[in-house]
Amino acid sequence: MSTSEFIVISGLSGAAILLWAMVGWGGWAERVYERYKGSPWPWFWLRIAGAEPSRKSCVRFLKAVSFLGMVLVSIGVLAAAQTVQPASPLLGTWEQSRPNGTKMVWEFSATTIAFTLIDPSGGQAERGNTTSASYEKLGRSELGESYRIALTDTNGEPTVDIMVLIKDQDSMRLDFPGYGPFELIRVRP
Repeated sequence: MSTSEFIVISGLSGAAILLWAMVGWGGWAERVYERYKGSPWPWFWLRIAGAEPSRKSCVRFLKAVSFLGMVLVSIGVLAAAQTVQPASPLLGTWEQSRPNGTKMVWEFSATTIAFTLIDPSGGQAERGNTTSASYEKLGRSELGESYRIALTDTNGEPTVDIMVLIKDQDSMRLDFPGYGPFELIRVRP
Protein backbone atom coordinates (compact mmCIF):
# COMPACT_ATOMS: atom_id res chain seq x y z
CA MET A 1 0.00 0.00 0.00
CA SER A 2 1.48 3.34 -1.01
CA THR A 3 1.62 6.33 1.32
CA SER A 4 -1.09 8.20 -0.58
CA GLU A 5 -3.41 5.16 -0.50
CA PHE A 6 -2.76 4.83 3.24
CA ILE A 7 -3.57 8.51 3.81
CA VAL A 8 -6.82 8.29 1.81
CA ILE A 9 -7.99 5.13 3.55
CA SER A 10 -7.01 6.51 6.97
CA GLY A 11 -8.88 9.77 6.29
CA LEU A 12 -11.98 7.96 5.11
CA SER A 13 -11.81 5.61 8.10
CA GLY A 14 -11.51 8.57 10.47
CA ALA A 15 -14.51 10.27 8.86
CA ALA A 16 -16.54 7.05 9.09
CA ILE A 17 -15.68 6.66 12.79
CA LEU A 18 -16.65 10.28 13.47
CA LEU A 19 -19.95 9.86 11.62
CA TRP A 20 -20.66 6.57 13.44
CA ALA A 21 -20.12 8.38 16.74
CA MET A 22 -22.40 11.22 15.65
CA VAL A 23 -25.16 8.78 14.70
CA GLY A 24 -24.81 7.00 18.04
CA TRP A 25 -24.80 10.16 20.15
CA GLY A 26 -27.79 12.35 19.32
CA GLY A 27 -26.91 15.31 21.56
CA TRP A 28 -24.83 16.94 18.86
CA ALA A 29 -27.88 17.39 16.60
CA GLU A 30 -29.74 19.35 19.29
CA ARG A 31 -26.67 21.55 19.83
CA VAL A 32 -26.39 22.28 16.12
CA TYR A 33 -30.08 23.10 15.97
CA GLU A 34 -29.81 25.47 18.96
CA ARG A 35 -26.83 27.22 17.42
CA TYR A 36 -28.36 27.69 13.95
CA LYS A 37 -32.13 27.72 14.64
CA GLY A 38 -32.52 31.37 13.60
CA SER A 39 -30.47 31.00 10.42
CA PRO A 40 -32.37 30.06 7.25
CA TRP A 41 -29.56 28.40 5.23
CA PRO A 42 -29.06 25.17 7.24
CA TRP A 43 -32.72 24.24 6.82
CA PHE A 44 -32.97 25.02 3.12
CA TRP A 45 -33.43 21.35 2.15
CA LEU A 46 -36.25 20.92 4.65
CA ARG A 47 -38.13 23.82 3.07
CA ILE A 48 -37.61 22.39 -0.43
CA ALA A 49 -39.07 19.08 0.81
CA GLY A 50 -42.07 21.02 2.13
CA ALA A 51 -41.30 20.42 5.83
CA GLU A 52 -41.51 23.17 8.41
CA PRO A 53 -38.14 23.62 10.14
CA SER A 54 -39.30 22.79 13.67
CA ARG A 55 -36.92 21.52 16.35
CA LYS A 56 -38.02 17.91 15.76
CA SER A 57 -37.74 18.01 11.95
CA CYS A 58 -34.37 19.79 12.04
CA VAL A 59 -32.87 17.29 14.50
CA ARG A 60 -34.19 14.38 12.42
CA PHE A 61 -32.75 16.00 9.30
CA LEU A 62 -29.30 16.37 10.90
CA LYS A 63 -29.31 12.77 12.11
CA ALA A 64 -30.45 11.51 8.70
CA VAL A 65 -27.70 13.49 6.93
CA SER A 66 -25.02 12.18 9.33
CA PHE A 67 -26.34 8.62 8.88
CA LEU A 68 -26.29 8.97 5.09
CA GLY A 69 -22.77 10.43 5.26
CA MET A 70 -21.64 7.57 7.48
CA VAL A 71 -23.02 5.02 5.03
CA LEU A 72 -21.40 6.73 2.02
CA VAL A 73 -18.03 7.14 3.73
CA SER A 74 -18.11 3.52 4.93
CA ILE A 75 -18.81 2.39 1.37
CA GLY A 76 -15.90 4.57 0.22
CA VAL A 77 -13.57 2.97 2.78
CA LEU A 78 -14.61 -0.52 1.67
CA ALA A 79 -14.22 0.37 -2.02
CA ALA A 80 -10.81 1.93 -1.42
CA ALA A 81 -9.67 -1.08 0.57
CA GLN A 82 -10.80 -3.40 -2.24
CA THR A 83 -8.87 -1.47 -4.90
CA VAL A 84 -5.60 -1.50 -2.97
CA GLN A 85 -3.67 -4.39 -4.39
CA PRO A 86 -0.93 -5.97 -2.34
CA ALA A 87 2.47 -5.39 -3.89
CA SER A 88 3.60 -8.27 -6.06
CA PRO A 89 6.60 -10.10 -4.59
CA LEU A 90 8.44 -9.77 -7.90
CA LEU A 91 8.36 -5.96 -8.02
CA GLY A 92 11.69 -4.35 -7.28
CA THR A 93 15.27 -4.74 -8.46
CA TRP A 94 16.74 -8.15 -9.21
CA GLU A 95 20.18 -9.19 -10.41
CA GLN A 96 21.36 -12.02 -12.64
CA SER A 97 25.05 -12.96 -12.36
CA ARG A 98 26.72 -14.22 -15.52
CA PRO A 99 29.76 -16.51 -15.87
CA ASN A 100 31.90 -13.80 -17.51
CA GLY A 101 31.54 -11.52 -14.47
CA THR A 102 28.89 -9.28 -15.97
CA LYS A 103 25.48 -8.82 -14.40
CA MET A 104 22.05 -8.12 -15.78
CA VAL A 105 19.96 -5.88 -13.54
CA TRP A 106 16.20 -6.28 -13.89
CA GLU A 107 13.90 -3.62 -12.48
CA PHE A 108 10.26 -4.68 -12.22
CA SER A 109 7.68 -1.93 -11.67
CA ALA A 110 3.89 -2.23 -11.78
CA THR A 111 3.79 -1.46 -15.53
CA THR A 112 7.34 -1.84 -16.89
CA ILE A 113 10.49 -3.92 -16.83
CA ALA A 114 13.91 -2.34 -17.32
CA PHE A 115 17.05 -4.31 -18.28
CA THR A 116 20.58 -3.00 -17.76
CA LEU A 117 23.85 -4.85 -18.41
CA ILE A 118 26.60 -4.15 -15.84
CA ASP A 119 30.26 -4.90 -16.69
CA PRO A 120 32.61 -6.78 -14.28
CA SER A 121 33.93 -3.49 -12.84
CA GLY A 122 30.41 -2.46 -11.83
CA GLY A 123 29.91 0.14 -14.57
CA GLN A 124 26.98 0.16 -16.94
CA ALA A 125 28.11 -1.81 -20.01
CA GLU A 126 24.96 -1.30 -22.05
CA ARG A 127 22.28 1.30 -21.85
CA GLY A 128 19.21 -0.27 -20.32
CA ASN A 129 15.97 -0.94 -22.16
CA THR A 130 12.53 -0.43 -20.67
CA THR A 131 9.46 -2.20 -21.96
CA SER A 132 5.81 -2.23 -20.93
CA ALA A 133 4.71 -5.26 -18.96
CA SER A 134 1.63 -6.75 -17.35
CA TYR A 135 1.61 -9.45 -14.71
CA GLU A 136 -0.68 -12.40 -14.13
CA LYS A 137 -0.45 -14.55 -11.03
CA LEU A 138 -0.73 -18.18 -12.06
CA GLY A 139 -0.71 -19.92 -8.71
CA ARG A 140 1.29 -21.30 -5.86
CA SER A 141 2.99 -24.68 -5.58
CA GLU A 142 5.53 -26.29 -3.27
CA LEU A 143 8.23 -24.74 -5.47
CA GLY A 144 6.95 -21.17 -5.08
CA GLU A 145 4.62 -18.60 -6.60
CA SER A 146 4.23 -18.54 -10.41
CA TYR A 147 3.60 -15.52 -12.64
CA ARG A 148 3.28 -14.83 -16.34
CA ILE A 149 4.70 -11.53 -17.53
CA ALA A 150 3.44 -10.26 -20.88
CA LEU A 151 5.81 -7.80 -22.56
CA THR A 152 4.48 -5.38 -25.16
CA ASP A 153 6.13 -3.21 -27.79
CA THR A 154 5.75 0.57 -28.15
CA ASN A 155 2.49 0.06 -30.07
CA GLY A 156 0.99 -2.02 -27.26
CA GLU A 157 1.29 -5.26 -29.25
CA PRO A 158 2.33 -8.36 -27.29
CA THR A 159 5.89 -9.45 -27.95
CA VAL A 160 6.83 -12.23 -25.54
CA ASP A 161 5.62 -13.97 -22.40
CA ILE A 162 8.05 -14.63 -19.56
CA MET A 163 7.35 -17.26 -16.93
CA VAL A 164 8.49 -16.50 -13.38
CA LEU A 165 8.79 -18.69 -10.31
CA ILE A 166 9.30 -16.76 -7.08
CA LYS A 167 11.13 -19.26 -4.89
CA ASP A 168 11.34 -17.04 -1.82
CA GLN A 169 11.61 -13.33 -0.97
CA ASP A 170 15.10 -13.05 -2.39
CA SER A 171 15.31 -15.53 -5.29
CA MET A 172 13.41 -16.29 -8.45
CA ARG A 173 13.77 -18.23 -11.67
CA LEU A 174 12.92 -16.32 -14.83
CA ASP A 175 12.22 -18.37 -17.96
CA PHE A 176 12.81 -16.09 -20.94
CA PRO A 177 11.80 -17.85 -24.21
CA GLY A 178 14.77 -18.54 -26.45
CA TYR A 179 17.33 -17.90 -23.70
CA GLY A 180 16.45 -20.48 -21.07
CA PRO A 181 15.90 -20.02 -17.35
CA PHE A 182 17.84 -17.42 -15.36
CA GLU A 183 18.33 -17.39 -11.61
CA LEU A 184 17.86 -13.93 -10.11
CA ILE A 185 18.47 -12.60 -6.61
CA ARG A 186 16.79 -9.54 -5.11
CA VAL A 187 18.90 -6.42 -4.75
CA ARG A 188 18.36 -4.91 -1.30
CA PRO A 189 18.81 -1.14 -0.95
